[in-house]
Amino acid sequence: MRFAILGASLILFGFGCAAAPDQQADAPEDVSPPLDLLVRNEKNMEPIAVDRWEHTGNAQRIINESQGRTTQPEQLEGSVVQHPSASEVFYVVTTATNKAQDELFMAVYQYNIKTVSWERLYKTTTELTNATPVLSVLGYENGRLIFSRHPYRGLKNNCESDWIASYGGAATWVTMSLKDPYGALESHVVPADIQTRERDRELECLQKLYD
Repeated sequence: MRFAILGASLILFGFGCAAAPDQQADAPEDVSPPLDLLVRNEKNMEPIAVDRWEHTGNAQRIINESQGRTTQPEQLEGSVVQHPSASEVFYVVTTATNKAQDELFMAVYQYNIKTVSWERLYKTTTELTNATPVLSVLGYENGRLIFSRHPYRGLKNNCESDWIASYGGAATWVTMSLKDPYGALESHVVPADIQTRERDRELECLQKLYD
């Protein structure tokens, strides 16, 4: 199901910089994985939290500086996912608000830690409210990215992953085709084995907190 914010304007308003390119100006002509990497039967369902990813600071700096974004910088959101075959390639989501705090910019990037370059796959700007949805990338499967879609200002417990966090029943899970990022997002059912894995991890985390 295509979600509401896809209909929002794709032009930045008041974010402290001019409209940015979708590929880093000084990047190699092609920083994308070869097309055959997008059609192989492969997946990665182990996201890395942005506060545990060693490249978070550098990726944020490169993404913002290369676009001349000196105010209201984009911040990595939630988690990142590594491409199963191209180990240097990661997929990240960023968000940024305008000065008035009434608009939310969100983008999905492909970031290459080897060439230190990025390609923006998707972007949108929408009105910011308590219910404004945001994406958090969780997995890669056969040329599609898997996301949790939940309220930007939603709450969850610190031990709960976005694979299972319901955000008060407001969360849904969707996939995006890397061949057609602006195409309709498809609904996704989180497999039972991943739900079990994440529940076990949540329980272990909570036990450590209260020991």
